[in-house]
Amino acid sequence: MIFVTGGTGLIGANLLALLNAQPNSLPIVALARDPKKVPGHLLQLSNVKWVEGDILDTECLFNAMRGAKQVYHVGAFVSLARRDRPQMFQINVTGTANVVNAALENGVERMLHVSSIAALGIPKDGNQITEAFDGDLERPTWYAHTKLQGELEVWRGIAEGLNAVIVNPCMVLGSNGSDFDRSSPLLFRQTWEGVPFYPKGGTGFIDVRDVANLMLLLMQSTIVGERYILSAENLSYRHILSLIAQVYGKKPSNRPLTPLLEQLAWRAEGIKSFLTGRAPTLTRETLATTSKNRPCDNSKIKAAFPAFNFTPINETIERVCNEFLTINKLKI
Repeated sequence: MIFVTGGTGLIGANLLALLNAQPNSLPIVALARDPKKVPGHLLQLSNVKWVEGDILDTECLFNAMRGAKQVYHVGAFVSLARRDRPQMFQINVTGTANVVNAALENGVERMLHVSSIAALGIPKDGNQITEAFDGDLERPTWYAHTKLQGELEVWRGIAEGLNAVIVNPCMVLGSNGSDFDRSSPLLFRQTWEGVPFYPKGGTGFIDVRDVANLMLLLMQSTIVGERYILSAENLSYRHILSLIAQVYGKKPSNRPLTPLLEQLAWRAEGIKSFLTGRAPTLTRETLATTSKNRPCDNSKIKAAFPAFNFTPINETIERVCNEFLTINKLKI
């Protein structure tokens, strides 16, 4: 069977849909803390069985993974709230270590781990982010540190004999079919509601369906002990927000987020978070990150699969905007 963690998230939901559509696919087992809360469209995937469990429960994880030939570890926790840092460490680091250990103990034939471009750090000289590891590079967010430490657990597993490969997606654009209130899908909601300023930086972007397809190709390959940046195009945040606004028929922002506005924005968001109890949607660290150009080098994944055609980002944005409008019953 195929075992998947994080199946309700952006990447995981699209991966499950892809795996479910494969002819003669192995049975798929997806882990969920509460299967009753899994969105209906994911419950309808005919070849996917949802089982209750948690990657922090080692016994439960071992039993759920028993008999698996392939493991996709997609599960992770992202939060900008300081109070969530211990939980982020538990899920992204300890949870990954537990998945690695369960895979080794169960004799899993192959594992793919979803890390993040954040784990690779930001080159100080503005060069492209590559797969080469440099521990001295800046990693401004706690999420980046936990994803790096989680990735190191996978490298530890590889050293112990685990047949595994790692992907480091950049900014992933898409939807999980139900939720536009977190992660990158939030961009589509925020732009619909109105974004007065745009960040001055940029980075690599990729369609979530391309991420899922590349994960499948890597799982089916014989590649072991490698990491791959998954990126289609290097674009500015202004360009991305403008493309989204154009699909909605709205006027894109032409006002850059200045250093002064950044200071005001993260402080105001911090106060809002304190008063509402909700995690902030931006922080000083994330604003500092989005103010920089962080181009991603995708030459390694292109060399591995030269016939793969990336989806143009403008096509991705048009599709996801229409999904947002349909799911939320909105009209232009």
